[in-house]
Amino acid sequence: FQDPHVWNGVLSLPREVRIGQDGHIRQTPVRELECLRGRSKQYWQVRIDGTPTGFGWPVTTLELRAVVEPGNAASCGIRFRSADNAGSLFSLVCGVSAGGTDEAVLPIPAPARGRAVQIHVFVDRTVMEVFVDDGMSCFPRVLPTGGKPVTVEGFANGGAADFRDLEFWELNPA
Repeated sequence: FQDPHVWNGVLSLPREVRIGQDGHIRQTPVRELECLRGRSKQYWQVRIDGTPTGFGWPVTTLELRAVVEPGNAASCGIRFRSADNAGSLFSLVCGVSAGGTDEAVLPIPAPARGRAVQIHVFVDRTVMEVFVDDGMSCFPRVLPTGGKPVTVEGFANGGAADFRDLEFWELNPA
């Protein structure tokens, strides 16, 4: 894509729209997408303190769900990297971004101290859709992969963060 911003706001996944218990609109992917799930890996509790931790294997399509507890980390999140080690492509960041990198960063609203944030991500080659906190926030983005595989890692800077109930699926074609 010459200008990846032209794809921002494009919806590629069917979704369910409802009013949450808090009175706010929620958008979540329809349950029928679960039939696309293929090979999977689960991580029930991973503490990250400085050294990034990889999840899954190189893929071009994926679904990822995680609960992130920022703990005392200044920033933490999930990073998508080029599988050929060409560098970081995109990061979902809770807290203060480290800055100074060439990667694209999507800030995730930081939860109140002691609370967790739920992240649900779909990647289909070059398009990513992110659902935060049961669809309270939704973000479609271009992932500049050129259709090549990506790897996924969790990171925490300036302290430790806990990643729990993390599930990673490679998605099969529809």
